[in-house]
Amino acid sequence: MSIRSDADPPRTTSGTRGLAQRLEVVHSLVVTGPGAERVAAAMDDGIGWAVLWLLRSAAQPAMADLGRGLAKSGTPAQHRATAESAGAEIAELTDVGHSWPVTDPHPVTRALTSFWSKLDG
Repeated sequence: MSIRSDADPPRTTSGTRGLAQRLEVVHSLVVTGPGAERVAAAMDDGIGWAVLWLLRSAAQPAMADLGRGLAKSGTPAQHRATAESAGAEIAELTDVGHSWPVTDPHPVTRALTSFWSKLDG
């Protein structure tokens, strides 16, 4: 990973952004509800600069190339067949997006609770 020198945060910042503006940023990342409010309330300039540094330090097109490689891992049917051949329990989590811990944790909670209830011990 290459780190650009302009990705370093300044030594001083101009102050924190207003909660409404931070909430707008959090919503743009598809985080909603009470979780979004908690995240926005905890955001400060340090977090902002850390995220900017991280995003700016990811060399392109290396990250894009890695992402394209994910599609080569197989089709959903191949993933299911592999899991079944390994004896894995499969939990279909339909309509569960990237931000499921904040937006809708219930389907995952039910799947994990069901799995754990079947374990010995």
